[in-house]
Amino acid sequence: MTTQARRFARLDVENREDAAGAELALVRQELEERLAFLLTDCGPPSDPLALAMRAAALGAGQRMRPLLLMLVARDLGCDSPALTDVACAVELVHAASLILDDLPCMDDARLRRGKPTIHVQFGEDVAILASIALLSRAFGILGAAQDVPPAVRARLVALG
Repeated sequence: MTTQARRFARLDVENREDAAGAELALVRQELEERLAFLLTDCGPPSDPLALAMRAAALGAGQRMRPLLLMLVARDLGCDSPALTDVACAVELVHAASLILDDLPCMDDARLRRGKPTIHVQFGEDVAILASIALLSRAFGILGAAQDVPPAVRARLVALG
């Protein structure tokens, strides 16, 4: 391979990496905005349960599970408007599992992602209720997914 060909090959790889990074950023932003929207009606802004739910789900997570779901689904040709909601439901289930995992009766973690865990911030009672509420919200999202046949929605809820 000539020097010029190597240079073009390297540029092509860099362009693909830039494009992939840009796509990830867009999908991540889409997820963040939709998650925030899906949690706007979970209670008054000052309610401890609503605050705990938002703190757990809207924290500084990487969103790997919903990102992978969305990217793979789109790569396989799925362009349903419900895809983002399904991915958000996956993230809510994950957030709920982290709340439960951090409880004193489990790992007794005091920090998650450099911040006090939900039970440290709000108490164990609110943490448990927040995890249940996040799970309920996730199943509600799956059950109400638009443009998804009822049989598929039922299977999605069963997978949760």
